[in-house]
Amino acid sequence: MRCPSSPRTWGRTELLAPGQNTGYNHWRDVLEAQVVWKINVSLPEEVLEQLDLAARESHASRSALLVQAVEHFLAKKEEERKQENRRQATEQISRLADELDPWDGPADVLKWRDRH
Repeated sequence: MRCPSSPRTWGRTELLAPGQNTGYNHWRDVLEAQVVWKINVSLPEEVLEQLDLAARESHASRSALLVQAVEHFLAKKEEERKQENRRQATEQISRLADELDPWDGPADVLKWRDRH
């Protein structure tokens, strides 16, 4: 029987750098465990060789590096989506401003001040 904190059982420890999970606190491992799915991925040989080299150099597993790469990619895509939303909002504001009468803020403030 495997220990519940085993990377094969819980997946969480597989994603940690060496030394981060000492295994001394079994209940912490159980409470922080996450569901991990296994998938098949096809990679060109050159990419696999680079992945293996990077894994050895960083003392991490292939899975850990792939998780980091996917998380980085998804974060970048989310930021691009937010930037596109901001760009569209800016365009919409500009169109609305063009449709409205031009407003000279300082002149209106001076008129208001002179009346009061």
